[in-house]
Amino acid sequence: MKKSFWDKVGSALFQFVLLVIGVWLALKANDWSENRKSRIETQQLLEKLEAEIDFNISRVDGLETYYAKLRDSLNVNIPKEYRKEGSVQFYNFWFGKIAPRFQEYVFDLALNTGKMNDLDLDLAMSLMRLKSQQNEFTNNIEVYDQEGWRDMNTLERMNYLTSLVHDVFLQIDAIRPILDESKSMVIDRRNGH
Repeated sequence: MKKSFWDKVGSALFQFVLLVIGVWLALKANDWSENRKSRIETQQLLEKLEAEIDFNISRVDGLETYYAKLRDSLNVNIPKEYRKEGSVQFYNFWFGKIAPRFQEYVFDLALNTGKMNDLDLDLAMSLMRLKSQQNEFTNNIEVYDQEGWRDMNTLERMNYLTSLVHDVFLQIDAIRPILDESKSMVIDRRNGH
């Protein structure tokens, strides 16, 4: 029995619809797989960002402890006669400046690979503020150099160190809230909030 023209057209149309549905389902499955892979990568990025921020928080805590000890040692270890105005006496007390070295590997990787685009705008802006503040922190501490340290008398050295310690604590006060904000935002995104 021969198929009529309309039966052939109907059969071809049916096969075409099945083909379109099959291609559409394959594309949807591929999109679902890509989205799942992207979500997993974003979760891994958030976990690594949290670890990096935790490391940087520990660096700030360590600097705070170090400079607090340095400040306290100025008042305890230097004899009073060396601290008088106009004194030209030299007292070679220990001095060492520590500038922060923050980790930014995960942040830079996220930026360079475009994974930062997978984060929501508030978190991305918080991380950018954090990077900017970390750079400012390091630059402001590195401004203090030891040029002329040998030519300073004890009182000048104490004033120099007092200024350095004061500026370090101002920088810590500026960066700590940004670190905390970025960390809490990362944790919220990681937990799906």
